[in-house]
Amino acid sequence: NTTDISSLNWGNDPVKSASIYGVSEDTLGYNRKVGMAFYTSGFDATQTEKLRIASDGNVGIGTDVPDQTLDVIGDAAIEGTLFLSDVGGQIVKMNGIGGNLDIYSDGTIDFIESDHDKLMVTFDVNTPNDDARIYMEGDADTYLNHPGDNQLGFTIGATETMRLRAGKVGIATTSPSAAFHVETAVNEST
Repeated sequence: NTTDISSLNWGNDPVKSASIYGVSEDTLGYNRKVGMAFYTSGFDATQTEKLRIASDGNVGIGTDVPDQTLDVIGDAAIEGTLFLSDVGGQIVKMNGIGGNLDIYSDGTIDFIESDHDKLMVTFDVNTPNDDARIYMEGDADTYLNHPGDNQLGFTIGATETMRLRAGKVGIATTSPSAAFHVETAVNEST
């Protein structure tokens, strides 16, 4: 897999040098698929491959067989903003300014259980109602939201069921007028 096609070498000692090799990635050995391998050597250490540009264009850091466009084996650090998608004007990005993790999205932020590819929790940060919503397991008409300052709302089956305001709980009302306010079609009870 690392048959040397041609190379550029810096230094003539394999322990104190760096090289870029053209490497055959053709399992039959005909050099029809050629990648580039970048080798460096640490302090008094033999050269090892650190980066591979595979014949299919994938880039590997810490691997000589990258499976993705960028395949990193080991720790990675990004200083600044990581853009995950910027297609059609939709923005998804993350940064860690000031020790905080900030996630920007023009849609939802989904937490998916990986073993069964099941949507578990969704943060909808771009609703048409200008409020943030949290719903679970894809049940988008049952959620916890923030309908206004100092308020939390609980909506079940597309009907707001409970509203919390400072010192007040409202059941079937969005404007509780007492510490505990239950409103029904027949009567109002506080």
